[in-house]
Amino acid sequence: MNDATSASAALTAFLRGVERRGAVFARLQAGDPQLGLQALAEAMAAFRQAAARTPFSDWPRRFWSLLLATPALREPAPGPHWPEGFEALQKVGRGPRAALLLRLVAHVSEADAAAVLGVGRPAYRMALRRALPRRPDGSADADAWRELGEAAQEALRELSPDTLSELARLREAALQGRQWAPAAPAVDPGARPRPRWLVPATVLVALAAAAGIVAVERLLGPGSAYGPPPEGIAREELPAAPVAGAWDEDLQLLAHPDFELLVAGSPDPAMQAPAFHAWLVHQLEDLPESGTLPRDPAAASRAGPAASADPPLLPPELQEHASALPPAQARLLAVRHALLQAMPPGDLAALRERHARWDALDLTEQRAARDAWHAWGRLPGADRARMRAAAAAYAALPGEQRDELADAFAALDEMERRGWMLGPEVGADWPVLHPLFALVPPDQQEELLAVLMSMDAVERADLGVVAQRTPPGERDALRAALLTTPAENRPAWLRNLSGR
Repeated sequence: MNDATSASAALTAFLRGVERRGAVFARLQAGDPQLGLQALAEAMAAFRQAAARTPFSDWPRRFWSLLLATPALREPAPGPHWPEGFEALQKVGRGPRAALLLRLVAHVSEADAAAVLGVGRPAYRMALRRALPRRPDGSADADAWRELGEAAQEALRELSPDTLSELARLREAALQGRQWAPAAPAVDPGARPRPRWLVPATVLVALAAAAGIVAVERLLGPGSAYGPPPEGIAREELPAAPVAGAWDEDLQLLAHPDFELLVAGSPDPAMQAPAFHAWLVHQLEDLPESGTLPRDPAAASRAGPAASADPPLLPPELQEHASALPPAQARLLAVRHALLQAMPPGDLAALRERHARWDALDLTEQRAARDAWHAWGRLPGADRARMRAAAAAYAALPGEQRDELADAFAALDEMERRGWMLGPEVGADWPVLHPLFALVPPDQQEELLAVLMSMDAVERADLGVVAQRTPPGERDALRAALLTTPAENRPAWLRNLSGR
């Protein structure tokens, strides 16, 4: 058996083994059976393309990532509905719902579930806790959790013959590279089979109710069953509901955790996709030297108005809210308000529109934009200038060449793509540095990144050699030593460790 035949057989077996769980997962995540099947079809087609360049051990993680990334699961369904036993999912946001279904339906490990969602394990556990059924007092409802798990297992076991037939058609279409077209009528992979007695029982109940209404009317006479309509009902108009004013809208904006990102607006392509443009720096030739750095439109918004001895004054509408905040947060609110006051009306209106669009985004999209914003903010000015030059050169390329570059970047391992978020300099060295920084405790991440970004190319090369030689059990000690070694002593220390 040649490699192509073996790979095809493995792909067929994998898709056959995952199709039931994929169908139920997608249906319950979307709240719509047709959208669920559409998402599964798109994920299987995309996985067929990705499987050849993905190690077998990473297939489950890649498949569930592709399924969650489909447009059908990223956008809310027009009229979502969850079948019997899953009504609690309606009250859960898409992010926590995905965390819950990865546990109950996909049956992936905690590490894989966190990787699928693009978060760390603590963030995944928090999302899972948010999705757990709750009692009225806020405590976790163990009985409801158990019932939800049993309903998930029953949904997986009792898929209807129509659903199984549709899944087989869907799988064959993906394997043959054909577009899947749903059969009519649409099947619901998350619904339990309808009992055979349900239709006749419903008819009998309806007939009995109609007979009861006729009997009451014959006994009491026409129109007397409900008595005459009441007279003299007092009517009084309720006061008009207060309309939310500009201050109410601005208060939500001023307290927004992503205020600075929204103010910047991310008009710069390099700012929107820093990893891709850092990688482009090394793919495109004849880029101009950095020279005079272009103006960074995000710098002013990050810095905010110039600090003064006295905090900016707040209007009475906001002063009451600020008085209940800690001093640091109250000052931040005042600084942000001063920034809004200095905006031209057109810019302020555009900011409010961005605010509305941002809150409507899926959590995954928000997280990607936030990561890009923070990555751009920590880059030195010279790196930003090179990435902007790469963005301009990329925009001038023919469409086919742009597509080839975009596909080549998408084909990189996820570890490499995330490494390029650190810029063209550090990103190029990330594959050898990654073992040292892969499992960093949260309280060390920012400090270690700051040290890494301050190193020159020679220091990073020596650190890469040391990182490759250090066993996993000794990496904590190496990171601690890296943080505590003074910057002026670090080159000699790394040179001695690397044996150079």
